[in-house]
This record gives sequence, structure tokens and C-alpha cells, in this order.
Amino acid sequence: MPFYTVLVQAEGIRLPGADPSKPIIGFYTSRTIWATSDAVASARALATVRQLWTFGEYGPRNEGAPPSLAVESCNRVGFRDWLLAPNKGHCFFHEDEHAV
Repeated sequence: MPFYTVLVQAEGIRLPGADPSKPIIGFYTSRTIWATSDAVASARALATVRQLWTFGEYGPRNEGAPPSLAVESCNRVGFRDWLLAPNKGHCFFHEDEHAV
């Protein structure tokens, strides 16, 4: 079975930022998934992130809506990439940093 790295974009959240006048409204995160196809990998990545933001550590911290998730990209990668992938972490952005 192949491996895929999926870049997920999320919007609609609200977390306090370092500057209270600029709350965090979204993030990017990547997940490396073992799956039969890019469609299955994308679905699994979205489910993993949704779980983390609904029932995991970030759910109680989110002052906004549940995140609206979208797959930004999905690329096939090798075994080594899957093995070394951290599969955690986020790159957060503020409202003024995100162009729609």
C-alpha cells in the first residue's frame, strides 16, 4: 500500500493569540497516511484532524466553530517519509495573515 502526505487547511476556529486583538482563526497541518489511494488518504487525514479538534486536546480550547477542513494537497511519498513523519503540529494564522 502506498503512503501519502496530506496538507490540511482549517478555518473557522478562534483561539487567543499573543496579541488579544488578533485571534487565531485557522491553521495548516500535514498528516502522512498509509492508504490504498489519495482519496482514502485525504479522508483519513481529515478524520484524524477533525477528531483532534472535536474530542482531542484542542476541542476545549477552541472558542469558535468546529474547524472547516479542506485538503490543500495530497502527494504520494516513500516509506521513509511515512516512518519519519511527526504527524502532529500546526501552523496557525491570524485573520489579517490569511487572504481569501
